Order: sequence, then C-alpha cells, then structure tokens
Amino acid sequence: MDAILHGLESQFEEGQRPDLSRLRELSENLSQSLYMTAPRPTAVPDPDLTLQALYKALVAPPATPRTLTKGVVTDQVVRSLRQRGWRVRRGEYLDDFVFDAVIDRPEGVLVCDVLSFATIKKDWIPAERDAGHFLSGIGCLHLSGMAVIQPPPEESNDYAKASFERVRHWFDKAAIPVHAPEDLTSLQLSLSLG
Repeated sequence: MDAILHGLESQFEEGQRPDLSRLRELSENLSQSLYMTAPRPTAVPDPDLTLQALYKALVAPPATPRTLTKGVVTDQVVRSLRQRGWRVRRGEYLDDFVFDAVIDRPEGVLVCDVLSFATIKKDWIPAERDAGHFLSGIGCLHLSGMAVIQPPPEESNDYAKASFERVRHWFDKAAIPVHAPEDLTSLQLSLSLG
C-alpha cells in the first residue's frame, strides 16, 4: 500500500497526471484488499487542480498532525528519507522480522526502528516489545540498523520517561545509533551507522 501511495505522490510532485491505465489496473487488481473504483469521466474546469485537491483530501498525510504517534513519526521518517533520494520500503518483513523502514544503500540494507514516547498512554510495554523485536531481528539477520525515537515531552508521565530511558539503554548497549526525527535532514546513511 505504501508503495502504491508513494508512486501516486511522486506523479503529483513531478507535475504529471496519473496514468489512467495504471488506475484501471489498480481498480481491477485490488478489489479484495482495497476498494478502488474504476476511473470515470467527469466534467471539471481544471483537471490538474481537481486531481491535486482530491489527492490532498483523500490520500496525502495531514499537514499538521495533532499527536506524534509512532505512525505519524514513521510518516515523517519515510518522507524525509525519500526526499533525500533514498529508496525506502515501509513496514517490510526480512525473513521473519518486520522493520518499520528498510533503506537500500549501495553498501547494504539499513533497517530502521521508529518509536514515539510523545503520546498520552500508560502502557509502554508495546513500545518496548517493538524495540526488542527490532534488536532481535538485526542480531539474527546480521543487519545494520538505526532507531528514530521521538522522546517524551517534559510534561509526560514518569512511565513514559522510564520506558524511553530503558529503550535508549538497550540501543546504546547494542551500539545502535539513535536519532530524533528532526535530525534526519543532516543524517548521513553510510557504513558509519552500523
């Protein structure tokens, strides 16, 4: 799904109209997992403006997310890396392990774990399990990895802060680089990342 949406987004960013035959193919092939109607003719004053408006209303991620959930932070990470020219696959399994982002580099794959401690919740065990799954996966598969973690804000509860520190400690012990989402613009994804 991410690849389909990314492909459509790329066409709009490049100022191209979506390929009508590709839209028809998507409509026919995705009938069991995603409902996409067949393209239909319609009268609009400006087709390009209408397509842009429909894309923004129905497909594009919101411009200003309210809460920095894991999904929102993952969107930021993937978008930032793609804007810098990297080929990024989102939510992909490598063998038996799922990774939030898989980045293809000339020197080999780099996997990324994305976590956010900036939400209001009391149970941080799922975030800790995600981190443990990631660490197990890179160890078993001998992969290079990094983590992008949104830290808890100052007003967060003690549980969020303790869980964040615990996960940071695990990544430090495993020598996995940890970055804040805002650091991605200057990040070099080379062999030096692990």
